Amino acid sequence: MKCHDAELFISRIALAPDEEAHLESVMRNSLIVVLLVLASETPGWGAYDWHNSGFLDRKTESLFQEKTFQYKTGQDEIADLSYRLYVPEGADARADQTWPLLVWLHGYGEAGSDNREHLRWMNLLLQERRFPGIIMAYQCPPERPTWSAGADDEQPMVIARAIVNELLASCPIDAQRIYVSGVSSGGTGCWDMLLRYPELFAAGAPLASGGSNRFEVSSIAHVPLWAFHAYKDPEASVDNVRATVKRLQAVGGNAWLTVTAGQTHDCWNAAFQEYHFVDWLLAQRQGEQVVPIPWWAPWKSFQSRYLQWDEVWPPLALVSVVAGLVWAVRRHLRVPHAGKNSPAENELH
Repeated sequence: MKCHDAELFISRIALAPDEEAHLESVMRNSLIVVLLVLASETPGWGAYDWHNSGFLDRKTESLFQEKTFQYKTGQDEIADLSYRLYVPEGADARADQTWPLLVWLHGYGEAGSDNREHLRWMNLLLQERRFPGIIMAYQCPPERPTWSAGADDEQPMVIARAIVNELLASCPIDAQRIYVSGVSSGGTGCWDMLLRYPELFAAGAPLASGGSNRFEVSSIAHVPLWAFHAYKDPEASVDNVRATVKRLQAVGGNAWLTVTAGQTHDCWNAAFQEYHFVDWLLAQRQGEQVVPIPWWAPWKSFQSRYLQWDEVWPPLALVSVVAGLVWAVRRHLRVPHAGKNSPAENELH
């Protein structure tokens, strides 16, 4: 009886040559899909390299004038410092018009002495349309690559503030519409600069920042702030920014945090291209009612946190692969229909 049972089992799993080839093809293709899914979840295989994602084209660079600023330190030493200035086309011919000013703070990797590298992300600001205002971009020196580095009068943010003072005296700037924004360590510099000069800015937008470690932030509660951060930023935790925003909201501040998708430090591409935060900045004016962020921005932030496709599709793909394998095996190994019994089954009957 046991021999008959074994023969019946073998007859049920035996496949025709064409069926064997088909099943082998299904399993091979399924294995390839599984490997691709695992690769998408493996750091470094398909990771987005934000360090090499930015570029500085000659056209963007040509839009920024090269300027020199004489800076006097506390020791009465005078240094000639360089910076870049974007002025709207035809601004000189419209002497009766004033313009908003954006103070741009670059990231750690753009520090240097070439007066060029810190314009790296300006193509995002100018690629769709010309910015309707003046942009000031100072470059941190290599020995002080962050905005709060160095002695008090040597800190790059202090120098940037001195340049703003000179521009206010020499350019047709609307003093009620001065904004600050920056990426990475420049985003952190936004918090520092806002807290140091709380009456200067009409609004700010820190991008991929480290937040602020200051517990007392009530001095900037009147300044509208829209911060951006990637959900899985590997270089700066979103928790620090969230804590800073919550402290501001607790004291009545108009502060918002938008979390973008991705396991990357780069949230500024989305901030520029998807959220168009610059339009929100330009809508703010000191002494007037705060314009809130777009109504749809919180939904996009929720989507980035909980409905990220790069997190949803791998398990869905795995489930699909397993279901396909089960279906294929059951299809090819199912018991033959009645009336078409194998010889071993007929012998049992």
